[in-house]
Amino acid sequence: MVAPATFTFKPHKAASVDVPWLRSRGFEVRDDDLALLLGECDLVLTGSLTSAAVDAYCVGKRVASLLDGRTLNGSPLRGLPRARYFASVPQLGD
Repeated sequence: MVAPATFTFKPHKAASVDVPWLRSRGFEVRDDDLALLLGECDLVLTGSLTSAAVDAYCVGKRVASLLDGRTLNGSPLRGLPRARYFASVPQLGD
């Protein structure tokens, strides 16, 4: 039997995040050390400009970065093998 998925959100320290809204949608909001959180993840979803994508990539995690379609792809992983990008939910399955 497959275990249910767990979704963890780590906000940026300078970001204002609506924590109750995220929790009401099933997200666990944590501010733990990134290395600890990455050890618990199978897939890491990031924005297109964060260096956290590099941390996840370097420890061998599958990383998919969200592209918003309005700006250039500024991902630090751009051009690397295994780097994935998506702009919609269906693209995550590609």
